[in-house]
Amino acid sequence: MAYVKNIAARGGTDINDSVLKAVDMLVTDREAKRLPEKSIDMIILLTDGDPTSGEIRVPVIQENVRNAIGGNMSLYGLGFGNDVDYAFLDVMSRENKGPSTPPTYFGQFYHGIEYEVSDLRPGEVPEKPDATMFVKGQQLNVTRADELALAKI
Repeated sequence: MAYVKNIAARGGTDINDSVLKAVDMLVTDREAKRLPEKSIDMIILLTDGDPTSGEIRVPVIQENVRNAIGGNMSLYGLGFGNDVDYAFLDVMSRENKGPSTPPTYFGQFYHGIEYEVSDLRPGEVPEKPDATMFVKGQQLNVTRADELALAKI
C-alpha cells in the first residue's frame, strides 16, 4: 500500500512500454513455472489518456502489442478520464483476446470490493509485494511492477 501512495504522475503515458513489460513479465513467470499451470494469462491496462511518451503512434503500438502477445494471453484496456482514446483501447483489446466490453467482474474496480488476501509474499522489489487474493470467491494472483499491475486469473 505504501508503494501505491508514493506513485507520482510524471506527465506521460507510455502504453507501448507498459504493455510490452507486462507481456515480458508474464512470459518470464510462465517459463519459470511461478504461475499455476491452469491459470489464464491476462493483462489489465488501466490508463487515463492517449499515448504521450515512448512510442506514441497508435498503429505501431497495436502491432507491437499484437506481436508480443502472439495470441498467448488476453489484454483488457480500461480507460479513465476525458483524454482516453477509447477506440484505440477497444481495438487493442479485441485484437488480443479481450472483449470490447469488459467482463462484469471488472465492475469491482469501480465499487467497493469484498476481498481476502490469503498470501502476501515479497516481489522482485521489496516495496512491491505479490499477493494471492480471493475476490468474490475467485482466486486472483497479483504481481506488481513499476506503475503496472498484472492480474493472472
